Amino acid sequence: MTPILLDQSAALCDRLAATLEAIVISDRWVAHHRGCDRPSRWQQGLMQTAQACATGEPLTAQVWQPHFHRLGEPAAVLINALPYLWLKADAHSHHRATVEGWLTDLQLPPAEAKACKDLFLLLCGEMRHATPGRHRSPVAPAFNWRFSGEPEPELGQALALVAQSQGQMAVALKVAAQRGWGSATIALVGLLVGLTGGRASLGAKLRQRWLIDYSDPNAGTPDADPWHLLDAHHLEAIATELHHRWAGLGAYSTLPEPAFPLGIRV
Repeated sequence: MTPILLDQSAALCDRLAATLEAIVISDRWVAHHRGCDRPSRWQQGLMQTAQACATGEPLTAQVWQPHFHRLGEPAAVLINALPYLWLKADAHSHHRATVEGWLTDLQLPPAEAKACKDLFLLLCGEMRHATPGRHRSPVAPAFNWRFSGEPEPELGQALALVAQSQGQMAVALKVAAQRGWGSATIALVGLLVGLTGGRASLGAKLRQRWLIDYSDPNAGTPDADPWHLLDAHHLEAIATELHHRWAGLGAYSTLPEPAFPLGIRV
């Protein structure tokens, strides 16, 4: 690779790590503010799809259709589909037909399928603009990509909030909570902040409190944190493994043991 391509690849890996961190931070934040009143199925599902994609398992409809159908809402489906969509994304959307075929095979409801197509296009757009040092507005991605028509409403609302908050994670989370959005939709907001702004957009205080120094007050109870076996090191390793496979280099073997403590249960 040329130096600029190496820099861009490193930037993409950081952006993916920031996206995963933002999902965890957002979910822990909302659990704290709502007394853990949030379903845990989609959290476990993300680790399942991430593990499968990182180890090279294709998310075939025969195996994964029940998994995605159980999630039941566009935001949860988007978060669970993120690892697969990332592996298929590139700056020119070359694998768009493959993604659309996969969604057809999954037989998702129209809103969920369209949301996944829109997120895929957003990922491709980010890969066109991830070169370090390139000056751009942190909120530009919210409206500049060409979706298939208007973005799916839930994704569109999340994108609009990221734009309105100028990509500031703390502001976006507070507004989303005030609007009464569900835990998966709030985590989707975090996903978009991390994706479009990288780690710098998450805020040092949020990362320190909800990721680096997080201690689960409900450990050992039914309300235990669904991410309790993950830390920043685990998320970094997952992102590195996914990014290495995206780059066509096969397994990178950085995953700690147990890398994916939730396991695959489909």
